[in-house]
Amino acid sequence: AFLFVFIPLIAAGGILGYFQVKKIIQANIERRLEDNTDSLVRLIKTSAAVSVKNRLHAIAEKNREIARFYYERYKSGIITKSRAKTVIKQIFAAQRIGMSGYIYCLNSKGIIVIHPEKKLRNSDVSSFAFIREQIRRKNGYLEYYWKNPGESKKRAKALYMVYFKPFDWIISVSSYRKEFKNLVDINDFRDAVLACKSGKTGYSYMLAEKGTAIVHPYFQGVNILERPDLPSGFFKEILKRKNGRMMYSWKNPGEIKPRMKLAIFRHLPEYKWIVVSSSYVDEVFAPLGKFKIFLLVFLGIAALLSC
Repeated sequence: AFLFVFIPLIAAGGILGYFQVKKIIQANIERRLEDNTDSLVRLIKTSAAVSVKNRLHAIAEKNREIARFYYERYKSGIITKSRAKTVIKQIFAAQRIGMSGYIYCLNSKGIIVIHPEKKLRNSDVSSFAFIREQIRRKNGYLEYYWKNPGESKKRAKALYMVYFKPFDWIISVSSYRKEFKNLVDINDFRDAVLACKSGKTGYSYMLAEKGTAIVHPYFQGVNILERPDLPSGFFKEILKRKNGRMMYSWKNPGEIKPRMKLAIFRHLPEYKWIVVSSSYVDEVFAPLGKFKIFLLVFLGIAALLSC
């Protein structure tokens, strides 16, 4: 009677417990992957912002050195002051920051002395709040909104400015914020992304919106969508959804067969990147193997005791 009544009840309870433990383990790993992904997003945003600021600063300092070089040539009598300024303006005008950013200069009165837009040269722009801030500070990083002549709306920009006192020029290296990804050095945070592991072989990676693996332990710089030898269906889904979670099958180089993975992904729209944290399902549910063995042993002992 015990064998035919209680053993099925114990087995049913064990199976129910098995699936409950499985559910708890999955919820825990999803929460851990979400925490990893959110931490990476914060780290990448901070690192990218610092990288952009340092890049703009370096360009501004380099151009101040160029201005100082030609100023010293003028002071030495090699060229005239007018010629020195002309050459400097030509050098500044020839540079592009990112895709469409540029260098401009204004003096302490808010008059633009150098700008790629001819309509703005020699104009008084001191009425703009960010220009007044430039005049006040003369050095440092600044974010603002700007619309050039002929453009339909203002766009978010950032600049780094340095002051060249001999000519009373505030040299401003500016870039549109939507183009910041062109100024970021991936190496500033690549190691941090790769160091973010989950389980024994799970890892994190970054994708560009067009499918290129920006940071990946095996396919760095490869456009997954253009490789016929790699499964790309789930990548297309990640790129389409941009935020969320999904399961997919994947085989790394050197592995015998594909394994199921769980991935949590987040979108960074300002850089057009997607950050992914992934973990292999077999590693996630490895503790269930021990639970299953314990359950079978317990049922076996119960059956023996009932005889």
